[in-house]
Amino acid sequence: AEKKCKKKKKRLSELSSPRKIKKAAPRTEMAQQSSADETDDCMGPPSVVNLQSKKKKEVIVSPPEDSKKSKSRVAPREFVKTVISEATRRPQSAALQDKSIEKLRTSFEAEEDKRGWVGAIVEAGGVEMILEAMKNHRNKAAVQFEGCKMLANIAWAGDDSKIASNGGIDAVLRSMKHTKSGKIAEAGMEALVNLSTKPALRAQIIEQGGLEVVSSGLSSKQRNAKLQAEGCNFFLNLVSRGDV
Repeated sequence: AEKKCKKKKKRLSELSSPRKIKKAAPRTEMAQQSSADETDDCMGPPSVVNLQSKKKKEVIVSPPEDSKKSKSRVAPREFVKTVISEATRRPQSAALQDKSIEKLRTSFEAEEDKRGWVGAIVEAGGVEMILEAMKNHRNKAAVQFEGCKMLANIAWAGDDSKIASNGGIDAVLRSMKHTKSGKIAEAGMEALVNLSTKPALRAQIIEQGGLEVVSSGLSSKQRNAKLQAEGCNFFLNLVSRGDV
């Protein structure tokens, strides 16, 4: 009985005394790194900010279709000759004429040396090819538009002598006169504006009925702001030089 009493007192003493809490052992560096890795895995990989500035795409003139697979870039004059040569071999294909003139126009617009590019086109017979296409495909709006647009570009560059000598003024006026398309009328008006900077060509435009064609176009398409603006520029060229 005495032993039981002592055990009971000891038990009561242990329960009444404050319990000591064991401190956790300091974590090793490896354990800390492992925990950090686990945290990173949960949060996902850190986002990476690309500090490199976006590179501007270089403007490159597309080569002819038959040489697109070639890694070497086609020289400008070779490209122009190829396009014009292909169009000349198949003059009755309206689709080919349209695409060929469009290639010349888009390459001209992308080229920095625009006057040099036009020189290559004129030298390779581009003016004759364009006018022949417009003559053979008078009812094809795409050919008429591309033709007038490219003639306007050539006239802008100053190589307009071949346009006049090969019936270019008549081709532009005919295209404008027999179309209901505002786009063709705009392109034709641009060509007349650029051609009208030369005294001799202004006289030809007037002699071939250019004033009537322009006036009629402006009257029938009064809501076409671009056409109206180019028409005003055309008359400004004539008035400022005393032709009308």
